[in-house]
Amino acid sequence: MTVPEIKFVSASSERRVRIRRLLSRRVIPLLVLAVLAYSIYDLVHYSSGSDLFVLQDVTVEGDHLLTEDEIVRCLAIPARIFVWEIDPESLEEKLRAQPLIREAEVRRILPGSLDIHVVERTPFLTWRDSLGGIRYAMDEEGVLLAREDEIERRSEVPLTEGGPGPPPQLVGLAGERFTVGDKIDARSLTELLSVLKLAIERGEVWTSSLQEIHYSQTEGWSLKCRSTALEVRVGWERIVKRLAKLEPVWRFLEKESVYAEYLDLRFDEQGVVVGGADCPPDRWVEIAKQYTVPRSDSRHSTRGTRNSA
Repeated sequence: MTVPEIKFVSASSERRVRIRRLLSRRVIPLLVLAVLAYSIYDLVHYSSGSDLFVLQDVTVEGDHLLTEDEIVRCLAIPARIFVWEIDPESLEEKLRAQPLIREAEVRRILPGSLDIHVVERTPFLTWRDSLGGIRYAMDEEGVLLAREDEIERRSEVPLTEGGPGPPPQLVGLAGERFTVGDKIDARSLTELLSVLKLAIERGEVWTSSLQEIHYSQTEGWSLKCRSTALEVRVGWERIVKRLAKLEPVWRFLEKESVYAEYLDLRFDEQGVVVGGADCPPDRWVEIAKQYTVPRSDSRHSTRGTRNSA
């Protein structure tokens, strides 16, 4: 029979084991955290005094009318500043406050760069301030961008060569004196300009003849053109629906070589009124016959269709 070996452990040895366990569970992790925290503090302290994170490079995209120097200068960024001290949102607000800038985005890029992307407003028409006598360039939202001569100087393509013809001129608005950055908030103006811009982008034929946009407190909006129809009366209401009728009527008049003094689009349900046309009554009768299907033929055609079905 084998007698088991009995080991005696002293109280001091057991105490040392407990201490080692305590150190491995609590003290050592705390020491690791302390070392890590000190390292982070040392890195931040080094970075705050290092030129590594100082803003050194600014990139600007989307600038056409404005120069890169003008955009950076309007931000008023200090000569020495750390990237994390820059507030992108505040810089974007400063950029949007510029009359020639519609949208802006600012991004910080470590270690020391700033990326700026702007979307500039596009000159769409001109307007002459009757009080100040200054001619301004205006975008499709009615915002006065700059003096026309300044836009001409800044633009690579002159306003007179930027489209199918010279930019239309806004006529008839008067009152308080405006300045650059102001928005002209006349009745239905924004809707009218947005529809006109869309028609130009779509290449509708009549837009190449557009010369002036007239405002009248009694008659509403009208368009002055160079050919085919000298005036297009639009009015105040239903701008989109009314101008949608203009293109087919314009093409019809061009095809038939008919020139009119005016086209009135304000008769919404009755159609388009062609006024003062250089077309004698007998010619209108001939044209009407070409575009009108006799009622008897129409019925015969309908019955034939049904029978064939």
